[in-house]
Amino acid sequence: MVSRFLTPADMPEIEKLLSQERLSTFMNLTKTRESAIELHQSTMSLGVAISAVSGLIEIGLRNAVCHQMLVEFKITDWLRKPPASLRWGSLEMFSIKKANSNAQRAAYSKLSGPEKSALDAVALPNGNYAKIKHRKLVQKRQSTLHVLEGQVIAQLTMHFWKRLFSQDYEKVLWKRALKRVFPNKSISRANVAEKN
Repeated sequence: MVSRFLTPADMPEIEKLLSQERLSTFMNLTKTRESAIELHQSTMSLGVAISAVSGLIEIGLRNAVCHQMLVEFKITDWLRKPPASLRWGSLEMFSIKKANSNAQRAAYSKLSGPEKSALDAVALPNGNYAKIKHRKLVQKRQSTLHVLEGQVIAQLTMHFWKRLFSQDYEKVLWKRALKRVFPNKSISRANVAEKN
């Protein structure tokens, strides 16, 4: 059976596009080229749907964590300027630094050419433009940009948020703030860390 979106004439081109190796897995399940292509497309659609749901879960978790951190510590920018009671581990420090850099890169990409050049006075106060490679100049320009906490938060991966529920942060984060993200009292930090 051929999809209403595909014709028998489309099959050789699609098979070439997907590759025989990729299609062979689906052929083993379906036995026909047309069904294999249909199954491939359905699998791709399912992947997109799952990705959308997991993205929403990540955003919800991230926002709930951020809210609880703000309520508990009563400071903004708790990521880059944590309270004295919170000491980031090396993995988290690296993630925050990388997220900050990615947020600066994203902000820089939205600037016009003249706006980018205007950053040179701060990025290279000594004016050594001729001696620096373009890539390094761009990095120096980007590093001068101040990005908001929300821009940094948006750049952090799910791995970062998962790490906040690790045993490393049980006393300072879970017991003080993050357990309130989960109103069900029977859920432990270990449950969240394992399933997150």
